[in-house]
Amino acid sequence: ALPYVDLGTGRTAKGLGSLGYRTCVLLDNARVKCWGDNSSGELGLGDTLTRGDQPGQMGDALPYVDFGVGRTVKALT
Repeated sequence: ALPYVDLGTGRTAKGLGSLGYRTCVLLDNARVKCWGDNSSGELGLGDTLTRGDQPGQMGDALPYVDFGVGRTVKALT
């Protein structure tokens, strides 16, 4: 059996998007977390660090994607 994906304390998924080697999830708090290959900054986190392939990178340690002040994500595709 595969282990569950730790999205953070008390968080649940409302939507999921995946492309290539990366995945993003829309959470119940209307915020987004992304993990996977980030070699060109595809995760939108302001760096090129791949996330989710090492211990301690998921859950509360995985940062939210910052879409800017006043912006709300409604859905992922």
